[in-house]
Amino acid sequence: MTDKTMHKTQTTPTDTTPINHGGSIDLAAQKYGIAVENWLDLSTGINPVGYPVPQIAPHHWQRLPLGSELAALKNAASQYYQLPSPDHLVCTAGTQSLIQTIPFWLRDHSHISSVHILGPTYAEHRRCWQRAGHACTHHNIPAMERLELARSLFEIGTSGTVVILVNPNNPDGSLIPASDIADLSNLADQSNNWLIVDEAFIDCEPDQSVCPNIDEMPKTLVLRSFGKFFGLAGIRIGCVVLSPALARDLEERIGPWAIPGPSMEVATLAFADHDWQQ
Repeated sequence: MTDKTMHKTQTTPTDTTPINHGGSIDLAAQKYGIAVENWLDLSTGINPVGYPVPQIAPHHWQRLPLGSELAALKNAASQYYQLPSPDHLVCTAGTQSLIQTIPFWLRDHSHISSVHILGPTYAEHRRCWQRAGHACTHHNIPAMERLELARSLFEIGTSGTVVILVNPNNPDGSLIPASDIADLSNLADQSNNWLIVDEAFIDCEPDQSVCPNIDEMPKTLVLRSFGKFFGLAGIRIGCVVLSPALARDLEERIGPWAIPGPSMEVATLAFADHDWQQ
């Protein structure tokens, strides 16, 4: 790691200051005196032309979701993400809930020595790892330097290093090719470290996702967002792709009924609707 790169990194203590997220159209409307319905909100990267929500049968509102409905959702998502099997998948109430849960869960599952977030990127990653008590370094560096830095962190870092990449990155859109991500994953495995790849914005370039190769990535977790591409952030569904053994453990940590029945119904249809996706 060069002195120049080191100069651009910062380790910060746990910060409780609220993060100014996008999507607060009600506050923008109030500030500028423009009605909510007259705004086109691009601040969150959510598709403004969302998947058409079908009529939902009353029983989905009146009872707890069934195990068979969760299985149907995972089957549809598994095919959409081109996974080896649904056993590699955990679905829950939005990717944000996974970003909050994984730092605590992984700490209990494995020794974590340090966490490195390659940015600038989505601020909740750093906030949530800090909240779980991890030594967390945010690397605010140009896009062209991130791959090299990730490699060096795995090559010279101590066992238990976690590297977090958003790919494509938010907000600059930079994309590290899937082949390079696969090489990073191999380095993580060889050095007993962890790679977390947030693919929230990968849907329009599915050939650059590493999800189909997850069987070859035992120390890699891949986050996938449903709401952004399908334009239905309000139904709160997010997924993580990982090894089957880790998936079983994380799913047990999350517990039952994490996703509402109506949300499962809509997402299962959307994942399977290839015509709409095209």
